[in-house]
Amino acid sequence: VLLAVAFVVVVGLVMERIVVRPLLEAPRITVLVATIAFALLSIGIQILLFLPEAKALDPVIPGLDAQGNPRGIEIFNYNLEPQGILVIGVLIAFAAIGAYFFSKTDLGLAVLATSQDPFATRMVGIGVERVSRFIWGSAAFLGAIAGILFVPLAGVLAPGSVTSGVLIPAFTAAVIGGMTSLTGAFVGGIAVGIISQLAEWAAGHYSIGDQVLGSVVPGFSNVALVVALLIVLLVRPAGLLGSEA
Repeated sequence: VLLAVAFVVVVGLVMERIVVRPLLEAPRITVLVATIAFALLSIGIQILLFLPEAKALDPVIPGLDAQGNPRGIEIFNYNLEPQGILVIGVLIAFAAIGAYFFSKTDLGLAVLATSQDPFATRMVGIGVERVSRFIWGSAAFLGAIAGILFVPLAGVLAPGSVTSGVLIPAFTAAVIGGMTSLTGAFVGGIAVGIISQLAEWAAGHYSIGDQVLGSVVPGFSNVALVVALLIVLLVRPAGLLGSEA
């Protein structure tokens, strides 16, 4: 796990140097497209080097005990397995750290300033390139932790599994909550979770003609997320808690 996290941080720093650094003054949409292209390239490299074979990643705490009984906490007849509890705990810890970092530390304020106006940030003496390295190295670190926690819940690890399984919901959560609001991102995440689960339930309980909704509209939960994303973009482009950047 430690080697995986370290390697991902190195990949993040390499991407920052060869992809992001030359685009510091470019429009944000250009940086977004460039990083997505880098992600797609990395998936192709993974397939070439390791083949598109799914691999299992065991949870930190097994979901079943030695007798085969489920571990975890039962809430309204739903068993929250230990890996899920661990994810919630890590999320709360990083939320608290992030809230303190961005509001109480000079480096956190420098990160916010760099993200909003690199030119003005450079004019007041802040090393934008150094802050950029920190941002993308930290992002890679958080991505590595997220992958290690997510894959055991998803079941398998394959090239692009986290990209396809997390990228659309995460982007939707950020847009719904507000790209400029850390609190909004968490609110958006809760909203995405509720929408996704309700859509999955509806896909198995409602029918169109003699077929269930899930068979008529494959991936109905993803469709519901995209519809929610479009509605928010049309009604409130800044997001629920965001403001004009």
